[in-house]
Amino acid sequence: MRVVLDPGHGGEEHGTRGPRGTLEKDVNLRVARVLAQRLRSLGLSVVLTREGDEGRSLEERVAVEGDLWISIHHNATAQGPPRTNRGEFYIPLARPHPSWELAREVIRSFRDRRWPFPPEPEPLPATYRVLVPERVSLLTEACYLFHEEGEAFLLEEGPELEAELLARGVEAFLERTGGTVPRISRMERERDLLHLHLEGPVEASTVEVRMGTERLPLVEMHKGVARVRIPRDFPGGRWSLEARFHTPAGVPSLPFRATVSVEQPVQSFVIHAYPLSFKVPAYVRIRVMDGFGQPAAEGLRVGLRISEGRILERDEHTRAGGEIHAVVDLPRGSGVLEVDLPGFSGMGQLTYQERRTYQYGRVLDARTREPVEGVVIHTRSGVFRSLPGGWFFVPGKGGLVFRARGYAPREKEAVQGGEVLLEPLLSGVLHRKIWLEGPRRVVDVLRGWLDFFGAEVIVPGEGTSDVDRVFFQNAEEPSFSLILLEESGEARVGFFPGVPAERSEEPARKLAHTLHRMGWGHRVLPVSFYRLIQYGGPRAVVQRPDYPLPFLHALFAALVHLFGGPEPWRRVVRVHREGKGISGVTVRIAGTPLWTLTGREGIAHLWSPVPDPEIVVSENAGTLEVLE
Repeated sequence: MRVVLDPGHGGEEHGTRGPRGTLEKDVNLRVARVLAQRLRSLGLSVVLTREGDEGRSLEERVAVEGDLWISIHHNATAQGPPRTNRGEFYIPLARPHPSWELAREVIRSFRDRRWPFPPEPEPLPATYRVLVPERVSLLTEACYLFHEEGEAFLLEEGPELEAELLARGVEAFLERTGGTVPRISRMERERDLLHLHLEGPVEASTVEVRMGTERLPLVEMHKGVARVRIPRDFPGGRWSLEARFHTPAGVPSLPFRATVSVEQPVQSFVIHAYPLSFKVPAYVRIRVMDGFGQPAAEGLRVGLRISEGRILERDEHTRAGGEIHAVVDLPRGSGVLEVDLPGFSGMGQLTYQERRTYQYGRVLDARTREPVEGVVIHTRSGVFRSLPGGWFFVPGKGGLVFRARGYAPREKEAVQGGEVLLEPLLSGVLHRKIWLEGPRRVVDVLRGWLDFFGAEVIVPGEGTSDVDRVFFQNAEEPSFSLILLEESGEARVGFFPGVPAERSEEPARKLAHTLHRMGWGHRVLPVSFYRLIQYGGPRAVVQRPDYPLPFLHALFAALVHLFGGPEPWRRVVRVHREGKGISGVTVRIAGTPLWTLTGREGIAHLWSPVPDPEIVVSENAGTLEVLE
């Protein structure tokens, strides 16, 4: 068992500094040296990533191999000294994972009455570089050095007690794992049998091996080797395999991942075509299957030919579920479609079956010329949706109305083979994902506006923990912006200083600058929220005592500008009857869900993301007057 201790910082990197000038790097090293002695007395091999005050790069430190990896730090906060000091223990962003159990044992040991700073009750999953999911790792922030009481304690008996409590947690963890790290060291394959070599005590009933979403059956468990079988009818392709087990004491193993290829030759296909009507191209879906009736693998190279007519559009490779999509034109009413796949060729007959009238075409984004899918098409005979690739086929004659989220509606008298161009609202700047979090009444209003203009808004459910938020936000490479709204005594826009400026500080300053121009001044300050730190995409925090509707208008216009849209467009209007202003009247920006209510003297201030907006009030509400 090899333990790596990483005293954070070193050299020119001082870390945080206590009120009396104590440097974090020095405290980290002192704790690591005492902890190393205690762990060696337990019979463990211990190595430090730095033995003195030398500076080593993060890459060099992370490259040091070990079975247990503990990075030692002492905390600070971008918002000033916390009201109460506390301990925080971070683990890799993965579950289940043995690092959870190591951290829980350490947290239990820090509940010692001699340690004055209560630890967080549960481990905190994090994205710090030193927390590598492929090994058992822990980052400790046992207390805040930035705090006066924390610094005073660490200048006296604190480091020795901290090392004692960390060693106690490590020892308790190893007692539950038989003195080793539970893991799967390697995998061997013998045709459809997989042999996984397990290290550490194993509870056989917990061995779990999955390919995709399917759990593979366990054939036998013998002398630390688990044998599982790939079913004969398993779909072909390259599959991600993940395996794990638990010890009898309930500690999960490190996750084992591999890629497994399954070769199943294609043996059949089925053609579905729509609408197969006279003088209209057909949208063809070909479902390719292997000998067990399972979908063929995704990514197989496809050859398509048709004996009569022409192929207007086609897939070059099979899609998920073994599907191939194409659009074909049959000017003579029929044709033979030939399909070529690796090791397989086949053909199917396409023939017009009806003489019903259809309108058809393709819906594209007017600016990018990319297909728009999921378009709702209203006709005299019903409501239809566009197909993959933006194609549509609707029966009947007469006018069509095309509607899609984030696009202005489009009416067409008739469409026969042409392109329908939809103009994106706000030039498409909100065609993005936005994580929006804050008071429910505020989020509901903003969410409706953002959704109308094309954003995909993600709102955490009631009771979602910070840990669950972090897992959700990092489930895939962050592709959305994170906007947090909080009620606070001061109007501020916050950013996290520990990431590149373009990820947090620059968006926060631009947002604050736009709000200031609209008369809503906000200070720009660094903030330090757990869920904010651990997110990888662009992020900003808005804090205010309240969120009145006029401010929400301004915030929405500022967000549009932040995401690349036009500068906010200001309008001041008054609604009156016989010269007397009327308060409480709903004022709307035509063609959008944006609204506000008139206040004193019937006046409303509107900040619109739409240039030169048309302002309307409901009929008989009063006379609308634009003041400026």
